[in-house]
Amino acid sequence: MHTATNYYLFSLAISDFLLLISGVPQEMYYIWSKYPYVFGEAFCVLRGLAAETSANATVLTITAFTVERYVAICHPFLSHTMSKLSRAVRLIVFIWLLSLALAVPQALQFGITNHLGIDQCGFKRIIIKHSFELSTFLFFFAPMTLITVLYVLIGLKLRTSSMMKRDEN
Repeated sequence: MHTATNYYLFSLAISDFLLLISGVPQEMYYIWSKYPYVFGEAFCVLRGLAAETSANATVLTITAFTVERYVAICHPFLSHTMSKLSRAVRLIVFIWLLSLALAVPQALQFGITNHLGIDQCGFKRIIIKHSFELSTFLFFFAPMTLITVLYVLIGLKLRTSSMMKRDEN
C-alpha cells in the first residue's frame, strides 16, 4: 500500500474531501435559505481558501501523477532511479504548500458584501489585478496542455512499442 501511486491518490482524496467539507454546507444552506449570509466574514474567506487550495492541489497532483506515468512509460530506466516514495511524499507536500500559498490571494478577495440590504459572501476586493485569469492559466490551461502533450507522447511510445512486437511475429 505504500506506493507513490497510492500517495497521489490519497492526496486527491484529501483535496476532494476538503472541497466537500468547505463547499457543501454553504451550498446546502444557500439552496434552503439564500439570504442573508449567516456564516460570517471569516468563514466566507476560509471557505474560499479551502476551495481554492483543494482545487489547486487536485490539478497539481493530477499533473504530477501524469508526469510520473510519462517517465515510467517513456523513460523506464530513469523512472527506476527517480521513483522513490520519499520523493513522491516531498512532491505532494510541496504541491499542498504551493496550492495554499497561491490560494491565499484569491481567498482574501472574498468577503461579506451587502447588496440591497442583504449580506452575501462574494467577491469584495481586488488584491491582485487579473488574479482569476492568472489562476485559470496556472491551474487549468498550463496543466491541461502539459497533460495532453504527455499523454500524446505516451500514446506514441505505446504505439511504436506495440508495432515493433507485431513486426517480430
